[in-house]
Amino acid sequence: MASFIFDSSTLRKVIDAHADTIQKSTCINAFYVTSSQKNELKKIAKGTSSFAGAFQEVTYDAGNPDGASYQHILSILNDAEENPDNKDNSLLVDMCLLNGYTLVTENRHLAETAWKYGARVNNIREFIKALKMTA
Repeated sequence: MASFIFDSSTLRKVIDAHADTIQKSTCINAFYVTSSQKNELKKIAKGTSSFAGAFQEVTYDAGNPDGASYQHILSILNDAEENPDNKDNSLLVDMCLLNGYTLVTENRHLAETAWKYGARVNNIREFIKALKMTA
């Protein structure tokens, strides 16, 4: 079973274009979102609790990240580009490293940084291809 987590902008794109593919693969893949993403997902899902239920919420204390790599990743992302999502993205990479999730992102800097630290990374095309192969 593969486990996937998404950066926020990619999650919206994936849901808009590939909701059916995700729902068809929930029995063989796990999908994770942060607390704020889960709230957004509930709004996007428009009352379809079964779809929102396909995503498991993970919690991570942003005020006290446990992962040793968090500060390094944040520094690298901030050096590459000033982005208000860099703190959240650093936490996502750290969660991938700690839990073996595959990060799905279209953010090139985030993808490269995650990959350099040893995380598995897919863009949307690779993610959908992987889901279709396991269906």
